[in-house]
Amino acid sequence: MADIPQYKRTTEINAGGNIPDFQSAMEGVASASWGSVGALGAKVAQSANTEMANQIGINLGKTPHGDLSPPITDFDKTLKESYSAQASATLSLQANDFLYKSQLELANDPNLTLGKIESANSVIKSGLNSVFSQAPSTVRANLENTYNAQLQTQTYNFQNKMLGQQKEKTTDQVNLYAKQAPEVGYNLGKAGNEKGAQSVEQSSTQYFDNAAENGSISKTQAFVNKETVRKSIVLGKLNNEAETAYHNKTYEKFSADLANGVTHKEIPDNERAELLGAVNSNINQIKNMNQQQENLILGQATEKILIDPSRITDGDMNQWKEQLSPQNAQNLELTYVKAMIKHKGGQVDAGSYTSAGSFATLTGDQQNKLFNADVENQIQSANQKGQSLSIGQAQLSSATKAGGAVPSFYKSIQNRIMNGTSQDMEEASAQYRFMMDKGMSDKVPISDKARVMERAYSNARSSYAPEQAREQALGLFGKSKPEEIEALNNAWADQLSKFKKGGVSDPQIGLNLGGLNASYGLDSGLIHHNYPLSNPQVYGQVLLDKFHSYYDASKGDTEVSQQLLKEDVQKSFGQTWVNGKRQTVMYPLEQAAGLPLDGAPVIQDDIHEHLTFVLKDSKSRFDEGNADSYWSVEPRRNAEQYEEARTEKGGLLFKGMIWPDPVKVTQHFKNGKSETYDVVMKEGPHLAATTNTNTPYYGGWDANIKTKLGDQPLKIADPWDDVVSYRPEAKKLQNKYFDQYYKTGPVLMQQVRQMYFAGEQMASIMKKRNDGAYYATKG
Repeated sequence: MADIPQYKRTTEINAGGNIPDFQSAMEGVASASWGSVGALGAKVAQSANTEMANQIGINLGKTPHGDLSPPITDFDKTLKESYSAQASATLSLQANDFLYKSQLELANDPNLTLGKIESANSVIKSGLNSVFSQAPSTVRANLENTYNAQLQTQTYNFQNKMLGQQKEKTTDQVNLYAKQAPEVGYNLGKAGNEKGAQSVEQSSTQYFDNAAENGSISKTQAFVNKETVRKSIVLGKLNNEAETAYHNKTYEKFSADLANGVTHKEIPDNERAELLGAVNSNINQIKNMNQQQENLILGQATEKILIDPSRITDGDMNQWKEQLSPQNAQNLELTYVKAMIKHKGGQVDAGSYTSAGSFATLTGDQQNKLFNADVENQIQSANQKGQSLSIGQAQLSSATKAGGAVPSFYKSIQNRIMNGTSQDMEEASAQYRFMMDKGMSDKVPISDKARVMERAYSNARSSYAPEQAREQALGLFGKSKPEEIEALNNAWADQLSKFKKGGVSDPQIGLNLGGLNASYGLDSGLIHHNYPLSNPQVYGQVLLDKFHSYYDASKGDTEVSQQLLKEDVQKSFGQTWVNGKRQTVMYPLEQAAGLPLDGAPVIQDDIHEHLTFVLKDSKSRFDEGNADSYWSVEPRRNAEQYEEARTEKGGLLFKGMIWPDPVKVTQHFKNGKSETYDVVMKEGPHLAATTNTNTPYYGGWDANIKTKLGDQPLKIADPWDDVVSYRPEAKKLQNKYFDQYYKTGPVLMQQVRQMYFAGEQMASIMKKRNDGAYYATKG
């Protein structure tokens, strides 16, 4: 394409010397009681002043340079208006130059393609943006709208020309046209270009008919191609309308009307469901992108608040809340209030260090100070008794009894593993292995890179001295040469082929590597009972991707990679009863809430309460005619009633008729009919564990409903036109759990409560509770 001239922003303007303000001078004359002569002089001065301002504005506008300073006097205002008008004219000429040269080149091209058009458009857009960047803000929007419309028209014309050229091609060209025409039609339909879409449909119909007549394709294929173009155009139009409805928060009504045939009656009934599914998929992608951006904003805001809430201004909070949903904005406000309360609370007592609930309320600095004080006290106490206690041993003792992960402790382990001497690595590895063997991986959340290094060092340490083992481990993280990277990629491809031998799918490979079984959950030996995975296809792919990352980090060490992957499985997977049946899932809600399995009814009560709150305005919107249906939450047996039934059945929890039924919701329609669905809680698309003990999870669990077509997201009318999410408050649920079972539970539950308030960690209590023996215990 011809070189496009580059227009650069003018950064300096030489407007001459000082500009005399004739108007002010003459008005001074007028005010000196010179009567009509003075008034006449003022008018002359004003006219001259206006003409001078116009001339200066025109001269400046010939080399536009963005916005002028805000006008103060009438002279300034006139100058600015003249400058804007001239700048618009100047920049219009430059923009026309870009468009004209691009039209010449594309018009003379006998083999137009979408790539050429898009490439030309890319250059033109870049040039136009360069031009528009020099425009004053008063005219920039109008310039952009004008030339973007021209560019769209130009694109449409050349796309039609491209399609016309391709109509005379061979069979291969017919097939290419068959791929491109639906895309062009879809894009025109989505852009709202009704005339252009209709032209594409007509020209493609004629093209495929001609191709069938001259034998390039069969009549059947011609029919299929024409239907594909037609459906693509219809889908483009529907997506255009759907996205507009989504942004206007009326998508639920749009979707319902489309599904029920209220709108777009021209669509055949046998195509309606398929098109609606495609539209829903497009909207879900938009929602996921929006949710991802919102989660990023929420995570960054939360991190800043937790670091130092005193530095957060009202402007910061307002800016964040404007970018968040009402629910997330409310949660962020609550996080800020809690953080400020802690910030102003002063000193904390040592009892807060061992209690999991209290530890989570401390700042990282407070956690570190209590840790250091406890280590020092242990060493002093040992010295007074004439005993020997190293700093490393004291740190381990203090870390194991802490209520959570101590930042200075696990970061010290990570730094010594990654950057320390052989002695540092030896001690840090020993401390890490000790914590892992104690089942306290949550208290040493070091990075994946450090985990790979430590595992490689531990494996090498069984055959080599510390220095040689360290050198082997460090060798994993040297800068790789291109040929080494290529060799590693080839090794992975070979390894994957071996895994796939016998027709094993990618998800099944991931499950096998992580020690998971789709039908039985965790392999025997890892947990007392085996229960099926709720979503084996997704989980398997996640684990395979994770294994691949460890494989690359360890430079092809399959043993290290699988060891680390199984550690991840032990931390992330577990069993849940919240959905009405026992399943193995990633990030079970019971685990997130810090409760044993029989805490499911307590969590279900909380979900029931949360949904009741979220759905409370649904009926009023329905009554006001703003929604076609409304939702209600069905009454259910609460946790106390479950416990009473369990006791009556001889302590056999969830046996026979005492399984914890799922939460249920009902959708009520205008015709008086209703549908009741089981609620299924699933990990959200952005749910992930963190190393922050105060916020152990980003994202949340999404509420789904079990339908005949499978699990579907629970979505309700405006303003909640999004998936309903839920995040458990661990401390609140633990208090309810212990209060409940202390009153009505067996003697063993009273012992568990005593252990908890004596400082024993929830992880060890859960292990005892999940062993299975207590199920037959009766108080």
